[in-house]
Amino acid sequence: MAQGAIVPATTDAVCKTASVFWDVEDFPLPADRDLCWFRENLKEHLRKQGILGDVSITAYGEEKPDEVVNRYKDAGITFVSKGNKYWRLVLMMADIGLWTLGHRDVYNYDKTVLMLIVKDDKDTEFIQYIQNLDWVMYLSVFYVLVEQEPGPVPMVQEAWFWEKLLEGEEPMPQEEFRKICSQVKRNVKSPSFFRRPTESSGYNFSSMKKTKKDD
Repeated sequence: MAQGAIVPATTDAVCKTASVFWDVEDFPLPADRDLCWFRENLKEHLRKQGILGDVSITAYGEEKPDEVVNRYKDAGITFVSKGNKYWRLVLMMADIGLWTLGHRDVYNYDKTVLMLIVKDDKDTEFIQYIQNLDWVMYLSVFYVLVEQEPGPVPMVQEAWFWEKLLEGEEPMPQEEFRKICSQVKRNVKSPSFFRRPTESSGYNFSSMKKTKKDD
């Protein structure tokens, strides 16, 4: 597959399972919807994309009362508590990295889908990290973004606006997605998110690029 190409997800039975990583602070459910509804709605939506097997959902959010955490558990959703947005996203990326070790299949590209429901953070190189996964890890990646403020997104197989996903609509047209993706520079490099930047190390927090320290 050529770098930067947008490849539609297959609709045949080979695309069997999906793992969903969801930041519930970035994408909260509407007040009139509950977690069980979300799980079943998402599973049905993914079936339409050819994902006929298991769908696992891991939710990341700020610390919640036990009764709220139990609601996630009862809905079959794993909840991971991490209050700060930066560390929440770093933890998610680390979990995704570990997840890929057991799901990379060079002979069966569409065996597993990685679905991301999360906003980027400028300090983590998240977009570049996901783009690298899509290019070199032989994964089908689905991505969800906010319609009012899409921001930079990785070029992946399929993408939805959050509002449209909840309504059960199909992924956005490829032409529309290309326009959004054109906002992003795609210089492939090794992500550096595992190392917490510090002023003493000479890193600029806003760009994560090495800068000369002041004398």
